[in-house]
Amino acid sequence: MRIRPNNVNRRRAAFALLVATIAAGCSDDSNTVAGPEPRAARAPDAANRSAAPFRAGSRGATENLAAEGWFNISMKANGTFKPHAPIDVAVTYTARFEASHVDLHLTLPEIEFARRSGWTETYKTTLERKIPAVVEFSGALAAGATETQTTVLEIPAPGVYRVHASARVADLHPEGASGRVARVTHEYLWLFVHDDGGRGPRAA
Repeated sequence: MRIRPNNVNRRRAAFALLVATIAAGCSDDSNTVAGPEPRAARAPDAANRSAAPFRAGSRGATENLAAEGWFNISMKANGTFKPHAPIDVAVTYTARFEASHVDLHLTLPEIEFARRSGWTETYKTTLERKIPAVVEFSGALAAGATETQTTVLEIPAPGVYRVHASARVADLHPEGASGRVARVTHEYLWLFVHDDGGRGPRAA
């Protein structure tokens, strides 16, 4: 089949436009993350606030989807979930197997990003910049032992924010485990902060 010259020119122009678009999109080496929306979020219905709270989301087996987590992590938050009002956060790590050395970190990604940018509606950050832990623990824990981390948050702007808990074990494989065990366990807890009162996950 013969292709007419004008069709060839159109395809060349379209291809050049596509290449230029991709090149423009790759020119920025940082990531822009949408920050908290101070006034746009709708307040949760009072009747549904207790019936449908945000719950913690587990990502236990991060190294292998078929692996079980070395730690169990439970999280809870209490408060009115209004700006500037205190929110009590508690995280409990339970070792399922003995760990000769484990690092437990509690971080607040969106809160840290917003703090760096002065709590504007949008903020810009780079993936290379580490998020500092607000509470951390390093040491040994026996099988069945627990470690609890607590913090009080006072978030100045409405929005949706994560509380991220992680347990990273230095040991290669626990004694007594019948299958694969992930050395890193993550758990997330989502907080919805609003002027009229937001919501957070119930205690596990």
